[in-house]
Amino acid sequence: SKNYFLTNRARERSNTFINLREVLNRFKLPPGEYIIVPSTFEPNKSGDFCLRVFSEKKADSQVVDDEIEANIEEKELTEDEIEPNFKKLFKQLAGEDAEISAFELCNILKKILAKRQDIKSDGFSIETCKIMVDLLDIDGSGKLGLKEFHILWTKIQKYQKIYREMDVDRSGTMNSYEMRKALEEAGFKLDCQ
Repeated sequence: SKNYFLTNRARERSNTFINLREVLNRFKLPPGEYIIVPSTFEPNKSGDFCLRVFSEKKADSQVVDDEIEANIEEKELTEDEIEPNFKKLFKQLAGEDAEISAFELCNILKKILAKRQDIKSDGFSIETCKIMVDLLDIDGSGKLGLKEFHILWTKIQKYQKIYREMDVDRSGTMNSYEMRKALEEAGFKLDCQ
């Protein structure tokens, strides 16, 4: 993390920090363990690197990567714990069958996104909505009931909040740096790959 670099000073660094395809440096270092940190010319911009290290004697090396993990806290609610206003909204959206199909979900999400000026999106495809319904359909009806829709709605609200906070340049889109921070905030830890 960034804290490592605040408490440890660089042993060596590139003589010139310029935007070139190839950067070559030679360092004479005592035996030990070192971290080599490649970087782009522009902060927070992703890049591909080919790094070669030559040494007089055999040297072991490894990629230092974060472990991939997901820490998602989900609180299970009963129908009685769901707010009356949300139940009323659900009844309006679901109609007589009191369930929301993938097609209904697609229309609902398109209407919501159309009102949002801070998020640039083409909306959700019917395939994406089918997948969301499949993932959250606990009772196997092929549609979302009140509890299932509440779970989805809570996730959407949470992810929209994270999106707004992490879109620091207010572009309505996310670059790779913003996306990585947003995923971390949502509980997903990725490696550098």
